Amino acid sequence: MKTTVTSIVIGIALTYTATAQLITGFGSSAPQAFNQTFSDFNTNTQTASSYQIIGNDLNLIFGDYTPVDISGNLMELSFTGTFTGTAAGNYQIELFDADGDSRIYVGNWGSFTQSVPTTVSLAFSSFSGVFSGTTVSLGLSTTGTGSGTINLTMDSLQAVPEPTTWVLLAGSFTALMVFRKRRKA
Repeated sequence: MKTTVTSIVIGIALTYTATAQLITGFGSSAPQAFNQTFSDFNTNTQTASSYQIIGNDLNLIFGDYTPVDISGNLMELSFTGTFTGTAAGNYQIELFDADGDSRIYVGNWGSFTQSVPTTVSLAFSSFSGVFSGTTVSLGLSTTGTGSGTINLTMDSLQAVPEPTTWVLLAGSFTALMVFRKRRKA
C-alpha cells in the first residue's frame, strides 16, 4: 500500500511538471492578463478573456504580463485564437525577458481554420542575447506585404514541454512499474 501511494504521488508530480505552461491568457481578467504597451493595428479590443486585433498583414503589437518562468519549455509554443483574413504569410511571436533578451517563434496564418477557434504550434526560430527562462513581455509581428487583412482574437499562449520532458516522464513511469512488479514478486 505504501509503495502504491508513493507511486501515485510521484506520478502526479511528474505529470504536473510536463503540462503546457500558460504564458498569457490575453484577456483583462484572464490568468496572466495581457497589458498592451504598443500596437499599430487599426483596432485593439480587450475583453475579460481575449484580445482582438484588426489591421493589415504588416503590423505589430507588444505587451507585458506577470513574469512566467518557462525554463525547460523553450522549443515550442501553443497559440490559441480565432483568425479571419486574407493574410497568407508568416507571423512571429517574440518572448522577452527582463533584460530584453528574447526567443522568437514562427507560425503561418494558414495553420488557422478561418473563423474557428484554433490552437496552432509555433516552432522556435531564433534568439537574441541570453534568454533567462523567465518571460515578462511579448511582441507579435506580421510579415506580410501590407495588402492582406488580419482579424485575430487571441485567447492564450502556452509554452509546451520539450520532448526530453516527455521521455523523462515516460521513463519515470516505466521505472515505477518495474519497481512495483519486482517488489510484489
